[in-house]
Amino acid sequence: MRPLSFSGASAAVLCAPLTTLPSLVPRAAIIQGLLVAVVAATAYAIGVGIGWAIRTSRDRADWRTGFMSKLILTSIAFLWCLVWLALGFHWQRELTEIVGTDPPSLLWPPVVLISAVAVGFILLAIGRGIRNLLLLFQRWLSRYMSIRGATVTAGLVVALFVIPLVTGRALPVLIAPLGPLFTSMNNTGADTPATTLPTVSGGPDSDIPWQSLGAEGRQFIGNTPSATELDDFSGGGADTPVRVFAGYESADTADQRAQLALADLKRFGAFDRSVLLVGTSTGTGTVDESAVEPLEFMYNGDTATVATQYSIFPSFLSFLLDKEAAQAEAVALFAAVYGHWSKLDSSGRPKLVIFGESLGAFGATAPFADLDDLTARTDGALLAGPPNATPFWTDYTENRDPGSPERQPIFDRGRSLRWANLPIALTEPAAIWRGARIAYLQNASDPVVWWSPKLIWEQPDWLQEPRGPGVLPQLQWLPFFTFVGLSGDMIDSQSVPAGYGHVYGDNEAAAWTIILPPSGWTAQDTTRLLNRS
Repeated sequence: MRPLSFSGASAAVLCAPLTTLPSLVPRAAIIQGLLVAVVAATAYAIGVGIGWAIRTSRDRADWRTGFMSKLILTSIAFLWCLVWLALGFHWQRELTEIVGTDPPSLLWPPVVLISAVAVGFILLAIGRGIRNLLLLFQRWLSRYMSIRGATVTAGLVVALFVIPLVTGRALPVLIAPLGPLFTSMNNTGADTPATTLPTVSGGPDSDIPWQSLGAEGRQFIGNTPSATELDDFSGGGADTPVRVFAGYESADTADQRAQLALADLKRFGAFDRSVLLVGTSTGTGTVDESAVEPLEFMYNGDTATVATQYSIFPSFLSFLLDKEAAQAEAVALFAAVYGHWSKLDSSGRPKLVIFGESLGAFGATAPFADLDDLTARTDGALLAGPPNATPFWTDYTENRDPGSPERQPIFDRGRSLRWANLPIALTEPAAIWRGARIAYLQNASDPVVWWSPKLIWEQPDWLQEPRGPGVLPQLQWLPFFTFVGLSGDMIDSQSVPAGYGHVYGDNEAAAWTIILPPSGWTAQDTTRLLNRS
């Protein structure tokens, strides 16, 4: 095996251990090893390039070190890595204590090392393969041009292939062959029996075929609570909730799916209910039960919920491939629902509210020009875990009232729009809500909310402010490394209890009791809602 470059190895050893810096959520050892390997490979490549440039400028073959020098340098490198690995292990144990999960075992450090070495060798082999292709191409070109010209040309051509792979530009091409696999998963998924309820899509009175709902849509419809379940909570008189869903394969376009959904809403009498919830699903069509069920129990089943599916890919792939699809789907669905709802007598129509979580929160606000438009055309909104790239969220976060922190902004004294880590924070500031209540739930430790490419070169406000609940005070911004760390955190973001990471759970139920409480609703009712089995 060809020996490692001294400059490349030095850069890798210097940089890779820094990935063990504190994270937002407890990090599995394998994921930590993956981050170590990726940074080591990146630093190695940069180090090789720097070494080549220095050698070329000095006209030297390479640095030469004696046995003692190598021994000293290797010992220093070993101690450097060992210290950071021990610190990382300590920080992970501290973090698990905060969030209430099991601490990592003593196997965590060795698993990190083993996985880092394994992935590192794979990446090194890929890198050397690219280098060999470059050299072969250079040799072929050198028959027709100068060595320098052949080197530059070969480098540019190889870069045209490598850069799209590294930046993700080639992701659609790479994912395309997996389309049939994701289609199959969407068509099969959980073995949910066909519904017999008369007020849901895919049922006996619906024009939307059960199978076309997709795996997540069938599960959403199949989980509709019965009037009996609601009676057990309320004491009696419950209605069976309306749940409408149009799957990705129910129609070809967003507008067609919206019209199918609207037809079911009309068919089931949704516009005669007390509340109509328009939800934007995540990539695979997931609609969070934690956000829908609370309203159904709060209003004793006198509710209707509608959502549609715009992708067969998981949210992270949907976001990378075509995040605009979430916005287009939300625009089409809300336009269809609002177009009918707005023509009804205002005294008899349902309260109209919107919901979105994660990529759904990214799309849910797309139908609205601004906050005034949102509050004018709805009676409230709950948006949980919005991606950092969400335009609506970004605009109002950046224009927050002076002195309010980025992790929990205050805008216009909280009259219409509020942010909270815990729902109780939605009661602050003390100013009275004005009109529709719009709420963002965003955990201080949610990497989906805080991840941004800008982390590579720019320190965000939330890392210049006092740390929020569930975030280690030792978490600091370090160019590039914080970006890598949060990228890894997103993989583990749902392995924590509600209130941490990208998990909101019952906090959504508590938020609805503040955003849209029924008449006569009490604190005791909220307690019963949160404690229901």
